[in-house]
Amino acid sequence: MISDEYRVEQISDNEILLPQNGTSGPIVIKNSQGTDFVEFAKNNQVQLDQYLTMYGAILFKSFNIGGVDGFNQILPSIFDEQIEYKQRTSPRHSVLGNIYTSTDHPSDQVIHMHTESSYATKWAKRICFYSNVPPAEGGETPIADVRKVLGSINPEVVDKFERKGVKYVRNIMPGVGMSWKEVYQVEDKSELIKILNECGMEYTWVDEDHLRLEWVRPAFQFHKESNQKVWFNHAFFYSKYLLDEIILEVIPEEDLPFSTYYGDGDDIEKEVIEEIKMAYSKHMILNKWEKDDVLLLDNMLFAHGRMPFKGDREILVAMGNPAE
Repeated sequence: MISDEYRVEQISDNEILLPQNGTSGPIVIKNSQGTDFVEFAKNNQVQLDQYLTMYGAILFKSFNIGGVDGFNQILPSIFDEQIEYKQRTSPRHSVLGNIYTSTDHPSDQVIHMHTESSYATKWAKRICFYSNVPPAEGGETPIADVRKVLGSINPEVVDKFERKGVKYVRNIMPGVGMSWKEVYQVEDKSELIKILNECGMEYTWVDEDHLRLEWVRPAFQFHKESNQKVWFNHAFFYSKYLLDEIILEVIPEEDLPFSTYYGDGDDIEKEVIEEIKMAYSKHMILNKWEKDDVLLLDNMLFAHGRMPFKGDREILVAMGNPAE
């Protein structure tokens, strides 16, 4: 860390690095006393909650977590309630209960910046990553404070999104991504349709196995703890302009796995997507994973992604504190 960007304090005799001079989080808590994570989190719960609301991200280092079982044991100390990953968009699998691989996307792919499940009617307010097997090369989980990202987007663009919202179109079909059974964790179409109706989604069976979904969500949500309206959507992440041009030449736009529009159905301009991309890049923070690192994010304040990597990588994820 650069000394003039952080100030050093103590919390339960452990070192804490707090960003200053406009520097984005995360704050960094280094365990120098051999402190037990659960004991530390419980003893400092109020202060940690305040830090998370203020800075949006906390990186815990040098705690002896102890693998998947240990990660599972610390989650009740940072989540009020752990939740299952539903309405899935990223391929991942459970390693223990509601602890998942962060993603099963191929290692050579970039996963663009996003706030988890911001396309959905229900989402986790907190998301926690655990470095069980850090990658030898690359594989960072970039993060960015969406409050700063928003400040780097043209106010006229922001106003347009706030007025119109975001329309999502998703195609679930054989040979492309996950099946509807995996996405919605159901076994028959009657269960599926019930969920779609509850979420206010329009759906069309293009054929027996090809399901097309359309729905509109706000581009902003209210963050109760900080009393702020925050940028919270997948307009950028699912933009057609992030796809390889070859895909756009082969697959008709209406059949793309995902695409986004303004809430009234108008195209989101390519230059707007590029502007949002530049805003994320400007405020992106990269931290090289080390064994037993724990990264806790306020999912409504910090976006995240994944960089390509080589070798083994097991970064696990758990989600909690469902939005009310």
